[in-house]
Amino acid sequence: MGRTGGRVKIVALVLVFLVVCTVVGVVTWHLTKHSYQKDDGANSKKASSGLQLGDTTVDEKLGVNIKRRTENFNVLTGQLWSDPTRENVKQWTKLSDSKGMAEWSRDRKLEVTFKEEGGVPCYRIDWQVTVGMETVLTDCWNTGEAHWYGGFEDYYQPWPLEKRSKNLTAFVPHDSYQKLLGGVQERFFISSKGVGVYIEDDVPLFISINAFNDNQMCLQAKYVRHPYQNFKRRLPSLSYHICVSQNVRLIHDYMMRTFIKLRPTDIPDETMFRKPIWSTWAQYHKDINESLVLDFADNIIKNNFTHSQLEIDDDWTPKYGDMDFNNVKFPDPKSMVKKLNDKGFRVTVWLHPFFNIDSNAFIEAASKFYLIKEFDSIRPGLTSWWDGKLAGILDATNPEAVEWYLNKTKFLQETYNISSFKFDAGEVNWLPFVYSASFDIPSEYTKHWASLAYKSDTSVRHQEARVGSRSQDLPIFIRMLDKDSNWDYKNGLKTLIPTALTFGILGYPFILPDMIVFNSSLAV
Repeated sequence: MGRTGGRVKIVALVLVFLVVCTVVGVVTWHLTKHSYQKDDGANSKKASSGLQLGDTTVDEKLGVNIKRRTENFNVLTGQLWSDPTRENVKQWTKLSDSKGMAEWSRDRKLEVTFKEEGGVPCYRIDWQVTVGMETVLTDCWNTGEAHWYGGFEDYYQPWPLEKRSKNLTAFVPHDSYQKLLGGVQERFFISSKGVGVYIEDDVPLFISINAFNDNQMCLQAKYVRHPYQNFKRRLPSLSYHICVSQNVRLIHDYMMRTFIKLRPTDIPDETMFRKPIWSTWAQYHKDINESLVLDFADNIIKNNFTHSQLEIDDDWTPKYGDMDFNNVKFPDPKSMVKKLNDKGFRVTVWLHPFFNIDSNAFIEAASKFYLIKEFDSIRPGLTSWWDGKLAGILDATNPEAVEWYLNKTKFLQETYNISSFKFDAGEVNWLPFVYSASFDIPSEYTKHWASLAYKSDTSVRHQEARVGSRSQDLPIFIRMLDKDSNWDYKNGLKTLIPTALTFGILGYPFILPDMIVFNSSLAV
């Protein structure tokens, strides 16, 4: 019995040990499996080499396939982190049913978020650099067989966008004569397959379209000395949204309603819809004076042409920046405007944000610190423009500078009965190459210049500007950049309708071209 009892005890102890080990193993496995589980009972994190959110899959190589729910085919495919040296995703962490994250120990992390509103699924792509302000982020999307619209005014103005090649360029408002993106632009695109793309405003964005005839639209984020100077020393991020609807009309409505949101608060002066603007530039260029302006008006009347207003263009001031009449060319401007009014003309004049250094206004504006400044200095930063090699430029983001400028427009209105104004420039490329300013996003300058233009004439609203960036709420005419005197797509006649359609897609319904005879020395 002793030996038998001993054996029974040993067997019992072994069985107990095995049971305990089994229990501990199960508990350990259970705890390990749910080690990320939140105390509040939220969805657990699951690690994998790929990610599935909504109707989108992202594989371990960061290839993306986006489907439309009602159809079993891809409406958009892309490659996140388009770099031949990229690392594959070792592990996706699914934070919830609507969010996944991947991290690279070297310098970056990626989050993909899914949400659906009103039957429209949207995916937010969020790249964030964790180390190194010089890091570059690039995602590329295949435009495929779809047609793409929106984005920007352009010198060649393709329609649709994929019809031409666009090398990588900064997505900020430029004078499109520089062969860069134009002065009217918004960071969203739509496709004929019902796909919409919107890029966040604070991204230091560069973009290319079909740059190597490869059907690729690439989005890149990086800080460079110009135009993204990174005053606040931020780490680069690339954040954008991709949404899918049933067709191009529905996705346009959704993108405007969700991301742009601005609508015109009123309409411009109705006379400008019905009758043309007559500009001295088309016939006389800079060779204008009081008698020629009066003759110009008489010829318009003599030939039975209608008119909304007569605009006195370039070189009516003593020096560029001095907002008063040159008393040699215009010895009695008040009397001249009165005569034009008596003939039935409203009179407008050409304005810009530049102050050449030989102007009295430059000295005044600089002494008041109303000009964009040199980098890390109180001195005005100098720039060049088409009518001056050395000039200051108004800081349109400074409320005091704007008030000072608008007081000068009010002087013209009250002293000479000038009706309104043709505002020129406002693009980012006219800023000094390196500067100090209160704004960190370059397009803010363009937005504030357009806003200043509106404030000069809020009652009748018969002014015009040539730039727009988040300016859809302004009830004024936005003008296309000057077209050249040719019949092709090199800024010629064929770009008029595509530019008008692009403005409309971007949310600018009140538009006009520049001179009908274009910007040519042969214009008569």
